[in-house]
Amino acid sequence: MQSRCCATIRARANTRSSTPSTSRWSRTRSRSAPDLSGGGGRPAAFLFPQGNRSMDPVSATDRYLATIPAARAALATAYTQGGHWLVLWGWLFSVLVPILILRTGLMRRIAAKVAGEKDRKNRAVFAVAVTFFLLHWLLLLPWDAYADWWRERSYGITSIAGGAWFAQSLISAIFSAISGGVFLVLLYLLIRRTGRHWWLWGTGISAVALFGAIVLQPLLLGPVFQKFTPLPQGPVRETVVAIAHETGTAADQIVIAHGRDGPSYTARVDGLGSFARIVLGEGLVATPVDTAALRAVVAHEIGHYKHQHLLWLTLFMTVLVAVALLAIDRLFTNVARLLGAGDTRIADPAALPVLAVIFATFVFVTTPLINTALRSVELDADRYGLDHAREPDGAARALLKTVDYRAPSPGRIEEILFYEHPSIRHRIENAVAWKAEHPAAAPATAR
Repeated sequence: MQSRCCATIRARANTRSSTPSTSRWSRTRSRSAPDLSGGGGRPAAFLFPQGNRSMDPVSATDRYLATIPAARAALATAYTQGGHWLVLWGWLFSVLVPILILRTGLMRRIAAKVAGEKDRKNRAVFAVAVTFFLLHWLLLLPWDAYADWWRERSYGITSIAGGAWFAQSLISAIFSAISGGVFLVLLYLLIRRTGRHWWLWGTGISAVALFGAIVLQPLLLGPVFQKFTPLPQGPVRETVVAIAHETGTAADQIVIAHGRDGPSYTARVDGLGSFARIVLGEGLVATPVDTAALRAVVAHEIGHYKHQHLLWLTLFMTVLVAVALLAIDRLFTNVARLLGAGDTRIADPAALPVLAVIFATFVFVTTPLINTALRSVELDADRYGLDHAREPDGAARALLKTVDYRAPSPGRIEEILFYEHPSIRHRIENAVAWKAEHPAAAPATAR
């Protein structure tokens, strides 16, 4: 269940990604789950009545995961563990590229030329920032093409054509360059005017920027990468409206997202308050629709919305940014000398690559902490979904849709370090345990 909370946060923190992530219960294109029939058309791992406290969640989960074909599980493990190495390589490239840009002296020449005799500092910062972001994207393009497109396509995770992927990456790079340029103009203005406390003021504008990136960007950039159409009247819409009403969520806007990546098993709730809309991927509503899984997925995503996870994660990321800016302030002089930038000051925009190296390293080091925060909100949304949709079987079937890109049973250390979501085993065990503890009943009402 990869939600917008995690996908968007990761897009902002990921030092190698140049294409905006979308909110997804599963990143995979719509695929059939393994055959779980154990007789009578019921899932073999759940052949016990709801409320049966004698059922062992671990053994039930083992039976469930045993239905995954061995070849499919092996491919998922290879994809997942290979992705762990991408984290390291992504950091290395994200450090080497700024160093290369710094050594060319291009940033200093641009800053001097744009500032001119009138010392137009803000224009110089914007010009340097836009140039840096676009050059950074261009130099990382071969790596991103491999990591974000070719590798995904070779594992069957995406079906997007290379030209379409490049177009999306270019649009994202241009948007990031312009918005990043505006942000850095404000940041460098604070550095020049507030002295040693610039990082505190910088945290304030970073909070606003994070709010825009995490909460508002999906609404603003979503139509650029996806086409949205209203969910037609019928049983599927009635199911979504019902779970929305049961949770006290507005259901005025329910749309289907048509991505260029083919049908995907996706769901999210965009926006806040009266501007919220429920977005469903084509794979989630494809015929035949698994109604229990649909209810489970939508309730999970509504859980993110009702518990304001986007805002909590924005606050969490703001605290991390504050620490990152403080680290930049304290380490800048030594790192600048180490990288060959000499005795340049932190207020000099030509030294922007030095800031980029420190920040990329900070994100890399704090990745396990970021992942822990993401797993925490996912578990909270899982509990909300189970309590309100009351569809543990449907939740488990939906989780199997994620097998193709996430090894189902990682070691505990592996999960802590690398997993943005709790493992499939962990989440199915929770669903089984919930089912054992709760008697069968009508869907819960909003709390």
